Amino acid sequence: DLSEESLDGWDLTSKGCSVDDTDHITGQSLTLDDPEQITVTDGESITCTYHNTNNTEQVNHYIVVHNEDLAADLAAVASDPTKWFFFDDTSNTIVPNLGTFVAGPATAPAGTGSVEFDLGSDTGRDNIATAQYGGTDLSKITSLQFSAYSHSGVAGANESPYLTFNVDFNASNTYQNRLVYVPANNEGSVPQDAWNTFDTISGGTGEWVYSGATWPVGVGEPGTTPGTTPKTWAQILTTYPSAKMLSLYGFIGVRVGEPGPTDYVGDTDKVVIGTTNGVTTTTNTYDFEPTTESGGGGGGGGGVA
Repeated sequence: DLSEESLDGWDLTSKGCSVDDTDHITGQSLTLDDPEQITVTDGESITCTYHNTNNTEQVNHYIVVHNEDLAADLAAVASDPTKWFFFDDTSNTIVPNLGTFVAGPATAPAGTGSVEFDLGSDTGRDNIATAQYGGTDLSKITSLQFSAYSHSGVAGANESPYLTFNVDFNASNTYQNRLVYVPANNEGSVPQDAWNTFDTISGGTGEWVYSGATWPVGVGEPGTTPGTTPKTWAQILTTYPSAKMLSLYGFIGVRVGEPGPTDYVGDTDKVVIGTTNGVTTTTNTYDFEPTTESGGGGGGGGGVA
């Protein structure tokens, strides 16, 4: 018996099988009734191809975020999880004005500006992050991209801001450290003094490391592999089929500092996060921009186009 497992958001439109023996079904078109029964004799090789059409609705949002739109504390995040915030991983607190919304540098990937972190002498671990994707199944994430600009001078040749999020491998809603996308692990060479855009999923081939000492026990994973050993996004989904972004203390963001290096400056812009519920695929593009209003402003969500 031959059949295809149904997938949310996809319709089977055609299928066909062929064998290497012209006395049998080579070139024969099969109906869409499942399952199919095919008799295979010794030495035959059969290839079956299924064609599917994505039937999910595509919804795209372009969201401009200014400094005055950020949450100033945990209470503000709890009140509106869609807000972004500055987060200091060293003190484990939300810190307003930890970074700066600036014009540029150069030609920004979205709009005209970005968020810039200048570590100075504190060699910090500075983030711009959001909690709104807490509880999202990793298998439901359709896109995960960010752009970054690394200023040369004090950094290594392949230094860059990087993407990280709190992970829940077994749907227990307990903090289990973070998954981290390091550009240099994937790109090899990261140009300095230039904008670079990173597709952290990259068709499942994007490589991630784990901030814990060893990867947790999972399908085919004994729990002894060092966290610094990368796993591809596809491997993570296979090894941890229940994995989510942590619901409790939901956090995904771009970080500058490991900690350090001292006086390092890095920018980020155009964070793209897509998710699907099987019916609708929603892709949000976040554009970090300096305020255009004199005297600042008070609160409010980012603009959506």
